[in-house]
Formats: sequence, structure tokens, C-alpha cells
Amino acid sequence: MRGLVIDDNVRREIEAAVALAASRPVPLEVVMSFSKNEHADHIALADRPADVRRPESQHVFIPIGYRASISFEQQPSGLVRHLSVSVDRPGMVPNMLAVGMLAEAFGFQHGAPRQIWSEEFEPGQFAINVAELVIAPGSDTRQ
Repeated sequence: MRGLVIDDNVRREIEAAVALAASRPVPLEVVMSFSKNEHADHIALADRPADVRRPESQHVFIPIGYRASISFEQQPSGLVRHLSVSVDRPGMVPNMLAVGMLAEAFGFQHGAPRQIWSEEFEPGQFAINVAELVIAPGSDTRQ
């Protein structure tokens, strides 16, 4: 099992990536155009529509060999935080303990309902995805 290092530098990079991603949520129309099979446990590259280019997520490279991509997406259920975690070895996926630690570092709420699935994002490259509802439609977001 590979190590995971979340030091102060990584925390700053995560904070910046989350802020930028939150300021640029993916519109519902775009999400719907590439959400062909949103309830699958695994999405193969062949399952993704070839003619749709997903908007760029914010990426953080984390020692030792992790890549985390964060986006915020408008979905029918509301605003969703979406984290995708991969490793630098083709054919491999990160272990779930590391994914959980990274989800927490990216602001996911411990114990909150979430959807988790694996996805092939390039030939032979796989990621574990975690999605969590941030704001339900019609929620009052005033403090």
C-alpha cells in the first residue's frame, strides 16, 4: 500500500483548488450531457459519450503518487461536490482509506450520504469518484 502525505503545502493547494472549483460550478446542462449512466458502480471509458468534453476539474498532485480532481456540479439533486482520486500507475486504483482521507481534506462531511463509483477516465487509467450533495434545490443558503 502506498503512503499518503497531506502536509501544510498540500492543504493549501487543496484549499485553493476547492475555492476555484466552487467559483466555477459545472452547469446542469453540461452534467446531463455526459451523465449517461449516473447510478453505475463502475463506468468504463466506452460508457462515456465520445462527443462530449467534460469541463476541466481542479487538480492537486499529492505525495506519494496521488492525483485528486475536484469540481462542483449543478445536478438535479442540487449542487454536488465531486472528487475523483487516481494514482500514477496504470491499471491501479487508490485504496479506499486514502480516498476517505482525501475526501475529508477536500471538505466532504464525515458520515454524510454520498455516492461512490470507479471510472476509467483514459485507457487503462482508473479513478475512484465520490459525490456529495452540498446544497439541495430551494435551500436557503443565507447565514
